[in-house]
Amino acid sequence: MDIHEARRKIREVVDDASPVESPTAYYALFHPAGKSTLFVQEDSRGRVVGFVGRFQTGADLFRPLVTLHCTSPQVANTLLQQALVPGRPYIFSPASSNSRWLGIAWRSASSASCAFTPWTPRAFAPR
Repeated sequence: MDIHEARRKIREVVDDASPVESPTAYYALFHPAGKSTLFVQEDSRGRVVGFVGRFQTGADLFRPLVTLHCTSPQVANTLLQQALVPGRPYIFSPASSNSRWLGIAWRSASSASCAFTPWTPRAFAPR
């Protein structure tokens, strides 16, 4: 499925008006197509149950940004295994409701080893 077809399909599950989902929505729906790859999973009825996006950004040319929106950790695991290359570094920016599944998905993937550095807005104190 090409990027335009993938974007059409995931539009039903991404709320681009939501401040919480705005980073995920921007990258999944509006980031330049030539720098975007989407992996979409559908259920038996053709409804989107999740997607993982991998994006080349100007923020870090060597580590693609990865975002996800999935209905379960199993869907996240399947899509992350499709989207990521073992041994390559990534920057993760999941929809906040999906961030808890990153660890679950990685624990269930036998070939993956990674370290996550969680960032919580409450812990940030500007100087």
